[in-house]
Amino acid sequence: MKMRAHCYLALILTTSIAASAAHANEPMADSRVKLTHNIVAYNGTPSFTIEVPAGSVLVKRSDPKVMVAALQTPDNVIIEASVAKVGPELVLANAGLRYFEVMRRVVGRDHRLVLHQPVRLPGNIDGYRTDIAWSLVLPNKPPLPLHSTIVSTIQNGVWVFVAVHPKKASHRYIRVAQSIRLSP
Repeated sequence: MKMRAHCYLALILTTSIAASAAHANEPMADSRVKLTHNIVAYNGTPSFTIEVPAGSVLVKRSDPKVMVAALQTPDNVIIEASVAKVGPELVLANAGLRYFEVMRRVVGRDHRLVLHQPVRLPGNIDGYRTDIAWSLVLPNKPPLPLHSTIVSTIQNGVWVFVAVHPKKASHRYIRVAQSIRLSP
């Protein structure tokens, strides 16, 4: 069954940045995910890999329905890899904008679209990069400014996207998000 893009994004964004007790009994990652050294491999449809910083560990996913893996780096940055079936109405150029719109409604405040542009992914695959500056607001804590980068690609009606959430723009984490390599 296909879910509308804004529905599953709302689920994802409700937040993997803050631990979710609602999925306490879920496994850390989808059973088709394997973390070996600094490579996360997803053996679903479509299969893909991403490169993450050495020492990254799997953490609880906020929405196991679409998020196949969530990781935390040694410097406490959250990385999320997700897949979702989409209809033809969601074109690649709009995927990151959809993420941005849902994020504005469900998590944080002071959202600002910083960058939205096409990128070329490994294997000469079309992708789109969307950068969002925003603040995460948690109870009894000061707002935490973040600079999220979301890189998307769509293959055969499946949206593959990787989101990274460092405190400021970082080439290191942009490279992580842009490391999506689809398997042939």
